[in-house]
Amino acid sequence: MKKILHSAYAKAVFVLLFLASLTLGSIAGIHTGVLMLEEGDLLCDIGRPVEGNSHFHELLRIPEEALMQAYWDYAIGISGVPELKLPDFYAAIRQNLKQNAYIGRIEYYVRLDDMVFANAGAPQDLREGYYKFFAINDRGRREFYKGGGNYVSPEMKDSLIRKVPQEELVIAVRVAPYYAAEYTRLLEKQENILLRSWVKVAACALGLILSLIYLICLCGKDKHGQQKELWTDRLWAEVHLLLAGAVAFGAFYLTVLTVNAAFSAELPMDEAYLICGILLPTAGGVVLSCVLSLIRNVKAGVFVKRCGILLGLSKLISWLWMLCKFLWKWLCWFIQMVRQLRGRTFVVVQTIMLFILARCYNDLAVYAAEGDDGSVAIQFLWLATTTVILILRERDLERIQKGAAQIRNGDLSHRIAEPFVARMKPLVKDINQIAEGLDASLAAKVKAEQMKTELITNVSHDLKTPLTSIISYTELLSRVEGLSEEAQDYIRVIGDKSQRLRVLTQDLFDISKVQSGNEEVQWELLDAALLLEQSLAEEKNTETLQFCVKTEENLNFMGDGRKLSRVLANLIQNATKYALQGTRVFLSAYRADNRVVMECKNTSAYPLDFSAEEILGRFVRGDSSRSTDGNGLGLPIAKSYTELCGGDFQLILDGDLFKVRLSFPCT
Repeated sequence: MKKILHSAYAKAVFVLLFLASLTLGSIAGIHTGVLMLEEGDLLCDIGRPVEGNSHFHELLRIPEEALMQAYWDYAIGISGVPELKLPDFYAAIRQNLKQNAYIGRIEYYVRLDDMVFANAGAPQDLREGYYKFFAINDRGRREFYKGGGNYVSPEMKDSLIRKVPQEELVIAVRVAPYYAAEYTRLLEKQENILLRSWVKVAACALGLILSLIYLICLCGKDKHGQQKELWTDRLWAEVHLLLAGAVAFGAFYLTVLTVNAAFSAELPMDEAYLICGILLPTAGGVVLSCVLSLIRNVKAGVFVKRCGILLGLSKLISWLWMLCKFLWKWLCWFIQMVRQLRGRTFVVVQTIMLFILARCYNDLAVYAAEGDDGSVAIQFLWLATTTVILILRERDLERIQKGAAQIRNGDLSHRIAEPFVARMKPLVKDINQIAEGLDASLAAKVKAEQMKTELITNVSHDLKTPLTSIISYTELLSRVEGLSEEAQDYIRVIGDKSQRLRVLTQDLFDISKVQSGNEEVQWELLDAALLLEQSLAEEKNTETLQFCVKTEENLNFMGDGRKLSRVLANLIQNATKYALQGTRVFLSAYRADNRVVMECKNTSAYPLDFSAEEILGRFVRGDSSRSTDGNGLGLPIAKSYTELCGGDFQLILDGDLFKVRLSFPCT
């Protein structure tokens, strides 16, 4: 289905649908206008009731307008004098009524004092159909009556009352019944024509919108859904916009000229349809091609590069940004220089004094020297001397800053060279002595740590031989028969303590090897889930706790299997010793952020009133009373082995929750 939608045939079909919808919709609108003209006058109040039609409103205002036009034409336009002669005024009214093109569509009765203008009977006879009527009685009080269509014109009445001299004014008018019936029939017929036309135009508009949506969504992609570029896309966006605008305006203008020529019978309607049928799809195809090219550029993210205006704006913005960065850099440099000068009051004062002395000496030399050559030479000499002193001072400061930074970064053997300025020599001497003291202190600390490690290693190694003998003789004594129960208890206690001492000696030996850097790592590919399950299976004292294991698949990483098994064994043994009896211990292995993570969580039976850093110290135990087995080296060994294998060891204490997290890079 996707290949069908992206195929060239589907796109061609939708392009044809777009052009056909545009052409047929436009021709349908033109044909509607033709049908409307064939039926009669073009009406402008389609959809409104007949009695509210504005055309009737204009017809019923004809007598009022004739009176007003007569007054203005005669009193101002003809005579030019404000005095109004009634016979001439009445003649002008009669003339205006006869000359109105629509006078035959109404029946009217106008009485101005004793003069009557009418083509119908009395006012009472005109109060049927679409009419209006108003009168002004002889006392100047206005009485208004309105008929079926709200045809009252207050502005016109007020103008008549103010401008036209009369004692009595009566105007009655209605739409002629024959014209009202004809108008109603014509309106209904044209409404039917427009309704049928709107259905056609709506169908064409729907096809136009659907085809345009499809072409916009899928343009620029081939049948495999890959981005595709046409040669027209490489044109500037302004070219597309100007071409589309010019073609659209030209097509619209030519279509309007063609339709007007056809309506005025200057051009046969068939030829007008043919011209529109050729002009509209051609212009629509050009505009559609330009629009789709712009959309393809937008999808490909190159619209800005191919739009000269936006490209110029982007360049201008980038130049302004570079200018702002440049100004900001110089502003920061100036602020830094001001701050440095604030901390170098002596340097500033000394520089100012040098310039003052140079100026004073120069003034004295001017009086003593003959001519100006001596003054210029002395001034130049003093300025050169001052400049050299400042340059040497800044060079010394730069050396001191670089040397202090190098010592701070750990190079304690670095020494700052002796400065040129005498006032800076004590500062350089103090910094060099601080570096010497730190170097000596660090060497002593490293030596002490090395001696402690060697002592632990040697003592552990020397204890192994007698401890092995004690364990061997204890086993031999336990096999001797005939000993009393008290002697057997003594032998059992000696055996347990010797085994505990052997474990302590081995742990001391292991941790000293790791910290001295003598431990070797046998790298191999390990599975975290398998390693966790094997370590749990090898642990024997798990009856009083419930172990919950949750692992994922394919948790491979590089490490030393023997050492990491020792790490997990220490964590499980730590949980069996210090976890609250009857609780659960959670062991999990999963992948997070491209790392293999193994966790061990348990609820402590003892208050966790210490920090993670404290419990990771050597010989520190969670049982402060030291009533349980253990020597406080399990967690330090686990941490050392984990870091030796390239992993991270994290201890988390939350209330009574004791959690250890190991993480290694995935392979």
